[in-house]
Amino acid sequence: MKRTLSESDLAMPRRKRRSLVISLAYRLVRAARALFGAKRVLRFFLDGAWLCWRFAFELASDIYDAEFQRTARGVSDELLREVIPPNGTVLDAGCGPGHWSRTAAQYAAQVTGVDYSRASIEEARRATTAANVEYIAGDLHDVLGGRKFDVALLIHVIEHIEDIDAFLRLVAGVASTLIIEVPSFEADLLNPVRHEMRSRFYSDADHVREYTPEILREQLVRNGLEVERLELNRASIVAVARGNAGVPPAGPQASRLRGGEDAA
Repeated sequence: MKRTLSESDLAMPRRKRRSLVISLAYRLVRAARALFGAKRVLRFFLDGAWLCWRFAFELASDIYDAEFQRTARGVSDELLREVIPPNGTVLDAGCGPGHWSRTAAQYAAQVTGVDYSRASIEEARRATTAANVEYIAGDLHDVLGGRKFDVALLIHVIEHIEDIDAFLRLVAGVASTLIIEVPSFEADLLNPVRHEMRSRFYSDADHVREYTPEILREQLVRNGLEVERLELNRASIVAVARGNAGVPPAGPQASRLRGGEDAA
């Protein structure tokens, strides 16, 4: 997979080769609009496009594996290098198979990956050789104890959390800086149409909400976090927020989470 595409890579002739299949498809759509109405046909294609996108994303993840995951994410190695302090400690909450724990280990003195899924933790351990990474399977509230961290990674995690305020207070209570990545609802221009027509618009079946930059900022601010950076990158929203590691911790109901490495 190419990381950077040039102008010539994306150039093409104005006149395209004629496709009998595409021509037939357009005729079928015109006939369907006449029979069923434009809204019904639109809903059919919105659902079909959403389903095909899911299949394509999952197959690309299987075929291109870690290379695709790196290009699909908004958080970068450069951001981790910039934010993690020298000799810093990192919590990777919802670490999944440990990709970001291993990446953060290049810049941190110690990384702790936590995930509720024991299968994900076992996979992470098998894939990790760095001595400064530990993985813990279990409930985030239970396994942290009185530990403190310089940085917490919440990479495609909080969109899975129902009690988001309790969860953010929990993490802000143990880490002074949060690096957060969530899927951008607005990355797909058809999502507002899907929402309006009550079609599926979520990017993963386990999500409890999707995000805009305004929604993420409001959640962080109302929980006492100062938003230092908030930007759109690829199909994700990335934020760096600073908080008070002395915030009272939340109860355990907010902390059960598993792998944050699903689709963006």
